[in-house]
Amino acid sequence: MHSASLDEEDSHIASINIIPLVDVVLVLLIIFMVTTVFTRESAMDLELPKGSRADHSVQPPAEITVSVDEKSSIYVNGQPTPLTSLFAKVSSLRNRGRKTIIVLRGDRRVLYGTLMPVLDEISRTGVNITLALQSSTAK
Repeated sequence: MHSASLDEEDSHIASINIIPLVDVVLVLLIIFMVTTVFTRESAMDLELPKGSRADHSVQPPAEITVSVDEKSSIYVNGQPTPLTSLFAKVSSLRNRGRKTIIVLRGDRRVLYGTLMPVLDEISRTGVNITLALQSSTAK
């Protein structure tokens, strides 16, 4: 009688439900198929057609430098410019054909109140602004 119960236990242990195993394998197969499609498209050797807009995406943005020295003089790309004509000067230099950024360079001795009107004028142009900084390791 004792041996009969062992046979029943062995039959329960021997029957493995493979449906969850098939589900996992199918999910892994789908993931593998999707990722190989994406990597294969980018690895394809294609000869792309020529076009006038093709080079626009690789061009670096046009850069306009606005500097304020220790005497509160304003320079646009090295040319002295009064605050009253700063907006017009930057707007005329703005390249509408590609992305333009303005690099604002202020001497560390310039007061914050002196830079704010300059920042206000150039922000009116709608061009992205970045502030030039000296790295802390440079002397």
